[in-house]
Amino acid sequence: MESTPLPVVRLRVSEAVVDKLVIAAAHQVQGVVDVHGLILGALLGGVAGGALGFIEAGPLGVAVGAPAGSIVGAAAGHLVTQFQGQHIFYEVGQSPPRIRLRLTVQFGNNLEQVAARVRAEVARTIRERTGLHVGAIDVEFVEVVPPRLPEPPTAIP
Repeated sequence: MESTPLPVVRLRVSEAVVDKLVIAAAHQVQGVVDVHGLILGALLGGVAGGALGFIEAGPLGVAVGAPAGSIVGAAAGHLVTQFQGQHIFYEVGQSPPRIRLRLTVQFGNNLEQVAARVRAEVARTIRERTGLHVGAIDVEFVEVVPPRLPEPPTAIP
C-alpha cells in the first residue's frame, strides 16, 4: 500500500524555545560562564525596594529593601520575558530572528574569538534544531570572572 505524502504546512517556533536553544548553545562555547537576561528587572526592583525601604524604615530599610527588591524584580522580569516569549513566533522561511546575548566570560579569553565561536554555535544550533536562519547575533560581554582553579587533591585516609 502506497502512502500519500502529507502537504507541506508552515512551521512556527516560539521565542521561548529559541531562547532556550540559544542559551544551551552559548554554554557549549569554551570560556562562556553564564548567559544573562534578568539584569534590568533586578536593577529596577533593587531601586524600588531600596526607595520603599528608606521611606518605611530609613537607612536600615534600604539595606533590607534593595536586595529583596532585586530578587523580586529579577523574578518578575523572568516571568514577563517568559510570558512574552511564548506569544512571539518565528516562522521558518519568513523574517529571521535577531538574537541578543549578554555573556559572562572567564578571564584570559579573547573576547572577539569567543563572540565569533558563540555566533557560529548559536546559528548552527538554531538552524539544525528548528530550520530557522538567524538574521543577526549581537553579543555583549557584561562580566569577566577569574579562571577556575584546579581542585586540590584529596588525601586518602
